[in-house]
Amino acid sequence: MGAEHWLRAAFLGTTGVMLLAWAVPTIRHRYMGYGPRTTASESPSQAPEKSSQSSSTASESPSHAQEKSFQGSSTSWLKRLDRALLIQVPHGWFAHFYTFSVLLSAFWAAQLLSSGTSFRKIASLELKGRTPANSMSMNQLVLTWALVAIQGCRRLYETIAFAKPSNATMPIGHYILGLLYYLGVSMAVWVEGIATVRAEKFRGAKIQCETPSAHTLAFLILFLVASVMQHVCHRHLASLKKYTLPNHPLFRYLICPHYTAECLIYLALTGIAAPQGHWINWSFFSVLVFVLTNLGATAESTRLFYQKKFGAESIRKRWRMIPFIY
Repeated sequence: MGAEHWLRAAFLGTTGVMLLAWAVPTIRHRYMGYGPRTTASESPSQAPEKSSQSSSTASESPSHAQEKSFQGSSTSWLKRLDRALLIQVPHGWFAHFYTFSVLLSAFWAAQLLSSGTSFRKIASLELKGRTPANSMSMNQLVLTWALVAIQGCRRLYETIAFAKPSNATMPIGHYILGLLYYLGVSMAVWVEGIATVRAEKFRGAKIQCETPSAHTLAFLILFLVASVMQHVCHRHLASLKKYTLPNHPLFRYLICPHYTAECLIYLALTGIAAPQGHWINWSFFSVLVFVLTNLGATAESTRLFYQKKFGAESIRKRWRMIPFIY
């Protein structure tokens, strides 16, 4: 398999594991929730001791039963794995994701410009039959790299500028997965343009300012609109008092319009980075599938949280994140 196929397999395989984990209530409650969206309003390692309380406590019993199951297990490695997965890190470490993304953009730019060791090792896995004619063009590579770098810088700025003091945490597994995710995205930027980079070299002299095709222009506009939409959502959320129901027009019919914007951003990149002669970039499409699955699950957790805190009527007319579908 070529490098692009390994990358797609990693994203789609992880998506499959996430879906399986989400489908098993004990695993979902124990490992996949964090912050205010968790079914239990506390960390998984602090499962309640009583199981005969209100309906909210009843919904916590699967994770409590799962904890007893692990405690009674005679398999020491399983206990150690369980304890490791329950390690919590500060939710503020989300800033690390975007710092890492920006650094990776700089790293891969340097690698492509110098034909560095990391690039050469990955390029050695390139599929036979890949030529510049059926790969991303040099202009596409530069544009895609620039957009992903801008996205990383914007999210880093928002994370720092809109941050509020919080004791919220997230499982270390989420943290590690987030770092690996941004590593994969940084590679999706250029992995389907390896043939072009090797043939033409990543040099400024090879980049020509040309009128973008209608295909590229349409997706570029989508990227810009979705980016502005997401920024507006994040600014509004940051302006709210803690755990207040959002009331901005963008939230009128959607519970998580910022997730909608995130999906649109990656949909745009899927089109912008499409190799010549193709409509979409399949590596970025696999990223989009992962994002849809991950944010879809989080949007459902947010819906349940809002429903519990503000009542079902307050969100009755709101879709989770995809209008008329989900």
